[in-house]
Amino acid sequence: MMLILFKIIFTFVVHFITVAKKLKRFCFKIFTITLIFAFQGCSLIHPAPNDKDALSAIRTLMGDDLFHLPDNFIVSEVNVISCKWQESPQGHVCNVNLISAEMPLLGAIKVPMQLRFVKKEDHWKAFIL
Repeated sequence: MMLILFKIIFTFVVHFITVAKKLKRFCFKIFTITLIFAFQGCSLIHPAPNDKDALSAIRTLMGDDLFHLPDNFIVSEVNVISCKWQESPQGHVCNVNLISAEMPLLGAIKVPMQLRFVKKEDHWKAFIL
């Protein structure tokens, strides 16, 4: 009788420890996921433009009379360095590097800029700050 009672208590303790470990792992996973979302901030709600989106928006902007670059400066690549969401006026204020196509004697030129990007329906639009 004593052996059966010991076996029942031992089984209960083992189950309790197993459940406690699983609960601990589950709580740790939930905590980790919560931290990831907290550190990402609004990037899930308002995702910033990637390099490709920024390039197409800047190429559209280059047709604007207010945006002046030398005539032989052809933007071939854009690197989005960092972006910060702003509420008023809404959009992402981004630090970008405009990289030109190779030019004779000069090579590729990198021009740092700060631009505001706004998502309009399915494409991005760039604005001069």
